[in-house]
Amino acid sequence: MRRVVLTGGAGFIGSHVLDTLVRRGVEVVVVDDLSSGRRANIESHLVSERCRFVEMDVAHTGFRDLVADTRPDAVIHLAAQSTVVGSVADPHIDARTNILGTLNVALAVIGAKVPKLVCAASGGTLYDDYRTPAESGSTPLAGEPPSPYGLSKRVAVEYLALLERLYGLSWTALALGNAFGPRQRPDTGAGVVSIFAEALLGGLPVTVFGDGSSTRDYVYVADVADAFVHAVDHGQGLYNIGSGVSRSVLDVLKAVAEAVGLDDPPVLWAPARPSEVEQVLLDSAAFTALGWRPVFSFEDGVRAVADFEADRRSRAHAV
Repeated sequence: MRRVVLTGGAGFIGSHVLDTLVRRGVEVVVVDDLSSGRRANIESHLVSERCRFVEMDVAHTGFRDLVADTRPDAVIHLAAQSTVVGSVADPHIDARTNILGTLNVALAVIGAKVPKLVCAASGGTLYDDYRTPAESGSTPLAGEPPSPYGLSKRVAVEYLALLERLYGLSWTALALGNAFGPRQRPDTGAGVVSIFAEALLGGLPVTVFGDGSSTRDYVYVADVADAFVHAVDHGQGLYNIGSGVSRSVLDVLKAVAEAVGLDDPPVLWAPARPSEVEQVLLDSAAFTALGWRPVFSFEDGVRAVADFEADRRSRAHAV
């Protein structure tokens, strides 16, 4: 692998994928419209001739020309409208980005004869609630997706499968558990670890929706980035990327409180939000199919987030 086009590369997960690719000596063209990504996330790489940044919406027709001119070995597609709350607030933007954007990226890959497309899917919204790990391919997609975000991610995956049948598209989609880590933006309303850390470090209460018993499969962002790079050379179809361990919101709160040094964190209780999946636990088929498995513990990841948020607050106050 010599050259990759990375969409959404200035975002939370995308910038960690960029870190991984650069460490491996890959030339990267980052494409991001900066609607949610931050140039600061990739600034350190832009001094290198091996990394180039193009500010562009992936739904724009010019993206196809960019891919054709770049002639990459793979396209890793992470540009997305990435929150359930955002999709409920504006289903049109969600569909334009997650469905039409992904379709445009896939058509660019097909048109330029790029060997592989790797995309981000959603392990928390593609499926109905479930608690027990399943065999690869046996976990059913949600009969009624719980949100516009879940629907758009499902349609995008179905488009990839259709384009494989029609045009021979080589693709791997990674259905992610709840990725967390440094650079996640608490202000977007996604990423409970970062949201809790920011609030508690600022002396504020955290908001818990419902009774705090809903669960997610949390996976550290460096492990997620490694999975995307592995998928360039492995897999065809949809694979789950998670830890194989389910943790409740209250479990997360306890871990974050310990990381910031609080014994009794203040909590505001709020009604459960509509369109949220209650229970998520992803199967571990990717451990063998992609030659990947997570190496970071949940506790180490939470401490990394707490340290990052504390440093960010310190730097902000110093300005």
